[in-house]
Amino acid sequence: MDLFIGEPDYVGKGWGRLIIVRFLNEIAFPMFPEEEVCWILHDKMNKRAIRASRAAGFRCVRDALDHQTLHEVLVVNKSEVARLAHAIKD
Repeated sequence: MDLFIGEPDYVGKGWGRLIIVRFLNEIAFPMFPEEEVCWILHDKMNKRAIRASRAAGFRCVRDALDHQTLHEVLVVNKSEVARLAHAIKD
C-alpha cells in the first residue's frame, strides 16, 4: 500500500488515517478473512507515514534494518480496525 495526498490543503488533516482504516476494513481484511493482523513497514525518516499508520491503530513492534535503512515495523489487529471504522462512521 502506498498513499499520496497530492492536494496541499488536505495534507495533515487526518485523511491518511481515514484512507488507511477504510482500506483495511473494506478491502484488505475482507479479501483475506483468515488474517487477524496487518503488518506495515515504514522508513524511520517518513514521519508522516508513521503518524498516519499509528492514527489508524497500528502500534510499533520493533525497528528493523533493511538495506542500510532503519525502518519501523508496525502491526494492527482486525478488531481495532473494525472499532476505528465504526467510530469514523458515527
